[in-house]
Amino acid sequence: MAVDRDTKKGPLLTVAELAPGARHAKFPHLFSPIRLGPITAKNRIVNSAHQPRFAHAGHYTEQLIAYHRERAQGGAAVIVSGATSVTPDYLDLKNVDGRIVDEYQQVMEAAMTAYTVFCSDASKMFA
Repeated sequence: MAVDRDTKKGPLLTVAELAPGARHAKFPHLFSPIRLGPITAKNRIVNSAHQPRFAHAGHYTEQLIAYHRERAQGGAAVIVSGATSVTPDYLDLKNVDGRIVDEYQQVMEAAMTAYTVFCSDASKMFA
C-alpha cells in the first residue's frame, strides 16, 4: 500500500498512523526494516544525537526519559542519546560512575515500549 497525502488536503501521516507494511510513494524503503549488525530496526528512521537540555546535574531526568519515549512512540526505530561525557566536567549527561546504568535501563525500557533501539553517544573532549 502506498501513502502519499497531498499537503493541501491536510497534514502528512505520521509514522504511528501508517498501517504495518505501508509504503510511502516517495520513500518506498523508509518504513521497511533494516538489519544493523545483529539488530533489526523496525524502519529506517533515526533520531540523531542532540542535546534537548533536559538532563540535570549530569543525569537523566523524568523529562528526558519521557522525551525519548515520545520519539520512540512517534516512530523512530533508532534513537541516539545526546553526547554522554566520560569525564565529570563536560556536557549535560555524565557516564562517570555506576549510577548511569540504572538511568540507561530506564530510558531503554521507555524506548522499548515502541520496539525502538536506544544507543548512547559517549564523548570525551581532548585538550
